[in-house]
Amino acid sequence: MAFVGRQPIFSQAQSVYAYELLFRSGSTTNANTAGQGDAVTTTVMNNSLSVIGLDTLTGGKRAFVNMTRTLLLRGDYNVLPKDVTVIELLEDIVPDPEVIEACRELKSAGYMLALDDLVSSDGYEPLLDLADIVKVDFMGTDHAKREQLAKKLAGHNTRLLAEKVETHDEFAQALQHGYELFQGYFFSKPEIVAVKDVPGMNQNYLRMLVEINRPDIDFDQLEKIVKTDLSLSSKLLRYLNSASMGVRNKITSIKQALVMLGLKPLKRWATLIFMANMGKDKPEELMVTSLVRAKFCESMAKQAGLSEREFDLFMMGMMSVLDVMMGRPIDELLGPMPLEQDVKATLSGQPTKLSGVFDLAVACERVNRPRVIKLAEQSGIDLQDVDQAYRDSITWADGVMAA
Repeated sequence: MAFVGRQPIFSQAQSVYAYELLFRSGSTTNANTAGQGDAVTTTVMNNSLSVIGLDTLTGGKRAFVNMTRTLLLRGDYNVLPKDVTVIELLEDIVPDPEVIEACRELKSAGYMLALDDLVSSDGYEPLLDLADIVKVDFMGTDHAKREQLAKKLAGHNTRLLAEKVETHDEFAQALQHGYELFQGYFFSKPEIVAVKDVPGMNQNYLRMLVEINRPDIDFDQLEKIVKTDLSLSSKLLRYLNSASMGVRNKITSIKQALVMLGLKPLKRWATLIFMANMGKDKPEELMVTSLVRAKFCESMAKQAGLSEREFDLFMMGMMSVLDVMMGRPIDELLGPMPLEQDVKATLSGQPTKLSGVFDLAVACERVNRPRVIKLAEQSGIDLQDVDQAYRDSITWADGVMAA
């Protein structure tokens, strides 16, 4: 079973610029790969190109691929498409004459070059003149060192990438010092700058979501809500009239559309619309994360003995990033949400019978293979089913975002 991790790299506008492709195996992850650098990189390239597909992994974005000294000198990177690949030199590669010449050849071939974990420019000037991107480890440097590196590298025609950015403050500091690209988990933690209510039009999305999840749904009331929002009504009609829905007769009224769609598809559509609207000013990758988690959790329902909870699991995955989207604590946001109590409890960090599925989704997302294996065993889920479901969820989420 092939497995490749991917970590997004963001622009200053917090849109996805690229993905770094990471080695992961079917038996270990985050394991000690010392002495296995060549094999690790070869596996990443093979799995990305021949098994999973580069487009599936990156959605057409650039791909950062770590390169060892041996593979660099041999030119093995030439199997990768030069128009979307950034060759990243590992931090332990010494910039000797052979390496410098190989980098010149790499650049002449049309590839972009990135230097990983630069802590000092001393001795690296020849490579800095060739590099397109320089990565600075924000976890391994203090504020003064990051600023110092930014000033020293200002004379080179390179873009600075702040990696392992964990907080909004670090992100703001990086912006202040001229860093153009960003990598890390800062986007996946609540960014509490100020408490903000759901703005005007967003109230309609929330009202619709609440109404759809009532046990005695009133389609007349639901129609009134949708009709008050031109965006909502046009999205609904466009969705139902699309060829993919297979509706033979053209839909002409809101109530007809709501009834024809059916309750479960209607709930899913409303949830997607709600979350997409909440995340308009957030990185696109955040919505992708929400979609992947939702689809994966739903896919695990039967294997986890929760066949009757498919929709609840979908909602759990979808809503799991709501705190990040809204910049408010998750407990505060879940209050008015039409979610089952155990879904809310799971998202608040409390142990429930749904926790195993959610934890498994997050473990797959973080490419934490030992934890994936452990959680799958605890839940009695076949590991191959987990891997297949997660890959299918990524493909589905990318398709939704591209639609």
